[in-house]
Amino acid sequence: PVTRPTMLDELDAALRGGFWSSPCRQTLSQLKTFIVSGSGKPEAASGEHDDLVLAAAIAWAVRSRAPVARQGTQFATSERAAW
Repeated sequence: PVTRPTMLDELDAALRGGFWSSPCRQTLSQLKTFIVSGSGKPEAASGEHDDLVLAAAIAWAVRSRAPVARQGTQFATSERAAW
């Protein structure tokens, strides 16, 4: 199973590595206010939202684990699939 911290770490790595981006201004806005709280939990800053960040993390986790068709071969899993 993929945990919340794992998904968020992978989305962060994909974003920083140039493998993921979003044309959605709302998602980008939420990313700017997404923090690690004093208790160590990654979440939206007080009064902000993080639903689009979590949706993006879930989507990236699913996409990065999806089989990728390669011409002339069986399906293979791509570790670093560009979205």
